[in-house]
Amino acid sequence: MLSVSNRGGILFLRNSLLCLFLAASAAAQTKPSTSASTPTVCESCLRSEVEYLASDELRGRGSGTADELTAAKHVAGVFKKLGLEPAVGGDFIIPVTIDRARFTAPPTLKFTSGDKEIVFTHGKEILANRMAAAEIKGKLFHAKADPAEIGKIPEGSIVVIEPSEPAPTQLTMRAFSNSKAAAILVPASAPTLDNWDRLSSQLPTVTMSMPGDITHRATFISVKREALDALMKAPDGTEITIGGPTAADPLQTRNVVGILRGSDPVLKNQYVMFSAHMDHLGVRGTTGDTIYNGADDDASGTSTVIELARIFTKGERPKRSIMFVTYGSEELGLLGSRALAAKPPVPIDSIVADIEFEQTALPQEGMDGHFWMTGSQLSDLRAELEKHGSAIGDDPYPGNPFFRASDNYSLAARGVVAHTLSGAAEFPDYHKPGDEANKLNYDFLAKALEQALPGFQWLVNTDTKPEYLPGKNPAEAR
Repeated sequence: MLSVSNRGGILFLRNSLLCLFLAASAAAQTKPSTSASTPTVCESCLRSEVEYLASDELRGRGSGTADELTAAKHVAGVFKKLGLEPAVGGDFIIPVTIDRARFTAPPTLKFTSGDKEIVFTHGKEILANRMAAAEIKGKLFHAKADPAEIGKIPEGSIVVIEPSEPAPTQLTMRAFSNSKAAAILVPASAPTLDNWDRLSSQLPTVTMSMPGDITHRATFISVKREALDALMKAPDGTEITIGGPTAADPLQTRNVVGILRGSDPVLKNQYVMFSAHMDHLGVRGTTGDTIYNGADDDASGTSTVIELARIFTKGERPKRSIMFVTYGSEELGLLGSRALAAKPPVPIDSIVADIEFEQTALPQEGMDGHFWMTGSQLSDLRAELEKHGSAIGDDPYPGNPFFRASDNYSLAARGVVAHTLSGAAEFPDYHKPGDEANKLNYDFLAKALEQALPGFQWLVNTDTKPEYLPGKNPAEAR
């Protein structure tokens, strides 16, 4: 059952007041910092922030909800106490209105087979929780559940993924999000089928493109087996139409931005970004544990950004300016970061790098206790950080499927060198109510951040600008 904990107020007080003074005692918890003037990472602070943000009181910080706003106010309060500057006007919280619509009737998928029109309906044969447009049209293209197929997919096509045993993994589907397909029709997974009635109880939304937004987001639609069989029999090139009637349903979300102004008269006009998303899935269902607390996804990343703000405001002031950002509504399609990239609080070409933190409190197998960097082979950022003392693993996934899956991509699509540092990319409680604060590994989080910190210290004090490698800039590849 949904139960609101009464410990939230106590945790909030502890976060807002006590954690500001804990860094001095953290040397006993993690190895010493490489600089005597820079505080060490505070494991207690990281834990305390996650425990508050992922507490039942915040009800899973649903995208665009009052609970997300509560999280934003908390982050803004910490930024203010640390002495950061608001990026816009006098407020750390930047409201974002998303031009969104909601279907007024279940959307349908239609095509003609022979002389017969075939119609599949959301909630019956298909499930489309979120679409990129009110109507999507394209030509059918069949593909195997293999990332090697991605390069064959025609731009704007409607891709149907062939059923396979075992079923396509989440990782494979993430890889297909890197394609230029308009929509991807996937075999409904066992968890989706088990929750079909609950997932289809609400009509899908349509997120419109915001002014200046240049990212592409394919629409994923789950398809039951009988409908999938019919689509498999239709030839490539069959015209597919997906859509239905909609009405305006704007979404109010928000980003939190705080700036530590650099000390160098020239370099202070350049910005290094440390960012994470603060929203999660909120409250879903009516029975059992209905709160999707989102501890690792991404209270852990938000706590990492807050911890870096504490470290850099207590140490010697860096030469470059640092912009600390927590985004809203990442779970609805990177909406907060897309809005910031479309209308940045500082000139986009003054942002020399963005380092996003996503799922930072569970270790990734094979990384020897380090964070790893998504899309690390695309730029020289990881190599430069490592050359200056960081310990950060390479992207272990062929094709860099997670590079486009986090908020870093919104900046990368504008040409900013932007990558995500992460722990476990996949874990059993991902997007489930079980993603709770007591299951995380705070010793790993603190040590991995400590091991990454030397390169961060170099990055905020150098005049070197990270660069994409030739032919790898996402802005040029669009």
